[in-house]
Amino acid sequence: MDKKKQYDISARVYDSRYSEIQKEKYAFFLKNIELKEPILDLGCGSGLLQEFLGQKVKLFGCDFSEKMLEIARKRGEIAKLCDLNKKFPYKNDFFNIILSFTVLQNVEQQENFLKEAKRILKLKGIFILTTLKKTTKEKQIIKLIEKYFSIQEITDCGEDFGFVLNKP
Repeated sequence: MDKKKQYDISARVYDSRYSEIQKEKYAFFLKNIELKEPILDLGCGSGLLQEFLGQKVKLFGCDFSEKMLEIARKRGEIAKLCDLNKKFPYKNDFFNIILSFTVLQNVEQQENFLKEAKRILKLKGIFILTTLKKTTKEKQIIKLIEKYFSIQEITDCGEDFGFVLNKP
């Protein structure tokens, strides 16, 4: 079964399984970040980040599961269907902040994902990216990230490696 179908099927139970751990990651990484709009939730899933931030923050979302997007839209995310392996449906230099929590390990074309994130992030913008440790080789992902971004911080955050990146 392909990943899209898996996420469509799991959409109704996703929050009960992952809400707590995802919200811990959000709290950890966003505690010192000024949330300057526009902000993109790249791989937004069911919109847990919008729920965490509340309606005070206008959040754009992008994901490949229509069932997940339905839930994210109910939470208030301005969510679009997109394939994170291809060109993202946003203008160049549009976002001040891109947030992508526990998504990269699900992307087949990781280099394209990073190149596209760089394209849509404003100069001096912030990109917070986490990826599962168990499926990611740290040295390889660092080398790939450094082709597109300046790494400001690398953090061990439980099950994930976390990166705070800037567009040089």
